[in-house]
Amino acid sequence: MEVSKLLPLLGLLGYVIYWFYGMVEVYWLKPKRLEKILREQGFKGNPYRLLRGDQHENDKLLKETLYKPIQIGDNIIKRMMPDVYKTLQTHGKNSFMWIGRYPRVTLTDPTLVKEVLTKNVTFQKSYHDLDPLIEINKIN
Repeated sequence: MEVSKLLPLLGLLGYVIYWFYGMVEVYWLKPKRLEKILREQGFKGNPYRLLRGDQHENDKLLKETLYKPIQIGDNIIKRMMPDVYKTLQTHGKNSFMWIGRYPRVTLTDPTLVKEVLTKNVTFQKSYHDLDPLIEINKIN
């Protein structure tokens, strides 16, 4: 009789452990593995931060640039893409930044860009622009 009462609890505990591991895998282990692979390939960037990535800094940079008036001779890249500009200035030409739990790679070497554009089967475009959690955080 006591075993039959423990089975549902053990099943629930097993499900909670399975769910928790899935969340840890998706939101911590996989991004850290991607970061390690990118660093081994010679890319530089900020370390992964849980859930938001670099989004908080990128939002602040964008707000700062929008409040400053623009002059005729100003560099338009600093104004339109301040996050990419800052990443290129701090980490070099081949770098990455985090959009939620996804790394966004920036390439400026023409041979690498040509390789990525010609091998569209190997380098497929990801159709999820942002993590859903980032969209929720941006609304609040």
